[in-house]
Parts: sequence; structure tokens; C-alpha cells
Amino acid sequence: MKDQNIFAIVKDINSQISIPLAENNMHRINLPKNKEIVVIAIGLDENLNPQIAKQTINSDKNLNVNLQFKTAKLSEIKQAIQSI
Repeated sequence: MKDQNIFAIVKDINSQISIPLAENNMHRINLPKNKEIVVIAIGLDENLNPQIAKQTINSDKNLNVNLQFKTAKLSEIKQAIQSI
């Protein structure tokens, strides 16, 4: 992935948290415990095609999330974000 932004959305406290890239090329952040969290990533592939990945997790423990990116139209990305 050439360029990407990853966010964690905690619905029940109406919060959006940006997940920065750490030194080891991993995204790492402390999240509220025992909450349903939607992890959403938006980016561009090598050919500058828009990409999106979305996964719902429960933050009851440390997780390694493996996001599955797919090519999407901008309207599909907007719809995915609005559905959260």
C-alpha cells in the first residue's frame, strides 16, 4: 500500500482515533478495553487506485489485525464510512 490512513472508531463513546505508523512499520495504539471498535483504513495502491479495509473488533485483549484491502470507488468508501 503506497499511502494509507487507519482509524479506530469507538461508537458508544462517539470517538475516532487515528492509528499512527510505528517505527517497526506496524500500526500500534492503546484502545479502550471491552468496547466494540471499527477499524477502517483508506489508502492508495501502487497505481493510485483507492483502497479500503474495514473490520469490527472487540478490544478485550491485544490484537494483531490483518486488514484485507480491496479496490473501491470513492462512493463506496463514502458509504462504508457513513455506515459506521
